[in-house]
Amino acid sequence: MSIEEMLEHEDGSAFPKYLKINPKEDVLVIVNTSGSTGISKGVMQTHFSRVAYYKSIGLPKKLSNVSGSTMLAMIANYLTGAYSICMTCLLQGTTMYSISNFNPENLMEHIEKYKPDSLFLYPYAIHGFVHSASKAKADLSFLRSIMTGGAVINYSSAKALEALLPHVKLIQRYGASETQTLTLSDFGDPTVTKNTEAEGVVAGIKYKKLHGSIRLTCGYLLPLVEAKILDPVSGSCVGRNVPGNLLIKTSYMMKGYSCRNHETKEFLDKNGWFDTGDIAYFDDDGCLYVVDRSKFTFKYLMKWVSPAEVEAIILKHPDVLSVAVVGVPDPQITSAAKAFVVLKPESEVTEGDIKSHVAERAEVHKHLHGGVKFVDSLPVTAGGKLDRTALLKQAIADS
Repeated sequence: MSIEEMLEHEDGSAFPKYLKINPKEDVLVIVNTSGSTGISKGVMQTHFSRVAYYKSIGLPKKLSNVSGSTMLAMIANYLTGAYSICMTCLLQGTTMYSISNFNPENLMEHIEKYKPDSLFLYPYAIHGFVHSASKAKADLSFLRSIMTGGAVINYSSAKALEALLPHVKLIQRYGASETQTLTLSDFGDPTVTKNTEAEGVVAGIKYKKLHGSIRLTCGYLLPLVEAKILDPVSGSCVGRNVPGNLLIKTSYMMKGYSCRNHETKEFLDKNGWFDTGDIAYFDDDGCLYVVDRSKFTFKYLMKWVSPAEVEAIILKHPDVLSVAVVGVPDPQITSAAKAFVVLKPESEVTEGDIKSHVAERAEVHKHLHGGVKFVDSLPVTAGGKLDRTALLKQAIADS
């Protein structure tokens, strides 16, 4: 429905002529968290927090020279991402198309029908999109950029996108329902690095190799955002290029959780620092790299394992369409990595093939000691994100 249709018969009678607002206290909107870290919660955002966020990214702008750009977003319509993208599109004069569920074939149909300038896709969907676009051999010359967020995107997916659509720029967004967007990979041009010998750029995003793993940056912190990385054991701040727990402070932080105020204190301390639940680090240029959710990392003996790192290795296999890795509790080795794999149609790859593929490319603690299970599709949360909690429960039930 167009804005013109919505306003055609609106006379404003439902609203008082004058409404007194306390911008920092009065709630403007309550959005849902995605449920990927537990029970979904209602996040209260005030008038002040929303305005502060939009000002931090340079909005609103004068719309006298709007080019008529369009975005197609794969995101549930009750989450903070949908609200933020919708409002940003309004402030930029951009047309937004929204689809709630990811289906590679239907996605391609929508893309070819509406011919959007940009897409918003979760990381796991990008790999499926690349496969579908390659299979369909569609003309996607109209597509300029793909924004992603909600999870870590791996180098393999970005490289596959770059190879198929070299004219398309990948933009990585990092944020949370509680904090809104905190970084953008194209903000401040982080592809211009000081240490060019150790770094590179893939699909328009700077990447860095640390401890044998390649990760893509989320970019610089936006204005009004502070961050600190803490050692998970001592709680003290760590230096550059050292992963730890990421805490954030910003003037556009949520007011709290609706109806679950007791949980607000678990994540937001008295000084305004929010525990993101993510493991991350900053490089020498000040760019942020998110390693994984601390909740889903696990130990094999005394070594920490990041599911995202193992998934990136498995995705390099030419027969793999998508994958998710979880750590299954094991009293002998603490936890064992198990992979849920979706293969491309007509593939004859075996469990042994996948396990050997990983063993040839990773250290022992990253091997698939918990095995491989082939599935038709991976479960997602109500918000469209990969449901690792459901996979972990399934892995434990299978063991």
